[in-house]
Amino acid sequence: GLLIGGTTITITGDYFVSGATVTIGGVACNPLYVVVVNATKITATTPASFTTGAKNVVVTTVGGTDTLTNGFTYTTT
Repeated sequence: GLLIGGTTITITGDYFVSGATVTIGGVACNPLYVVVVNATKITATTPASFTTGAKNVVVTTVGGTDTLTNGFTYTTT
């Protein structure tokens, strides 16, 4: 995705519940654009980043936190 953010991503897993949060590279996705579609799918819009490269994607729910290491990559084009 581009450094300016705004890329819609889909995260799959288990036990997702309303109120889940997503961060990419330590920057929170806007909670207005984090949607728990169902227990196994979240959509989110990426935040902007100051640096290119692979970033960790972290999902936090009431049940805990899980990290996808280098799960999203920012580029300039």
